Amino acid sequence: MGRASLIRLLTTTAIVALAANCGGLPALEPGGGGGGGGSPTTIELAIRPLGDGPVSGLADEVFDVFRDEAAWRAFWSGHAPERAAPAVDFAREMVAAVVLQRNTGGFAVRIDGARVSDGLLVVSYAETRPDPDDVVIQVLTQPWAAVALPRRDEPEHFEPR
Repeated sequence: MGRASLIRLLTTTAIVALAANCGGLPALEPGGGGGGGGSPTTIELAIRPLGDGPVSGLADEVFDVFRDEAAWRAFWSGHAPERAAPAVDFAREMVAAVVLQRNTGGFAVRIDGARVSDGLLVVSYAETRPDPDDVVIQVLTQPWAAVALPRRDEPEHFEPR
């Protein structure tokens, strides 16, 4: 290989690597998408927000998926008994919920994604924390979030971002 060919090869490789790391090219999932005939191992799921807030009536943290009306209503009756539970069509959907326990105000949580990856339902959530200099209420809070997502049977795992 001549010097000019080697320079072209190295330049092309560097451009492709740079584009992939900057989001210029789509990332390939392991086992799929690369034209090799493999099937994707990750399926992104649509989520529908059902609600969120700074306080829950529950005393314990919750990371759970509710696949039927009875379980959802039992959760909601402890979480917010003064309000009706958001409607969910459990023939097509299920609910993922996160309830945290924090020592002060200023915290929030949101469920920002769900996917099936290698036979596992992965629910991603993000917590917002107050800045160290923020003035916040000095009381226990329970930031919470709940979303509906397409009904699945895989075991679940909650993943902080």
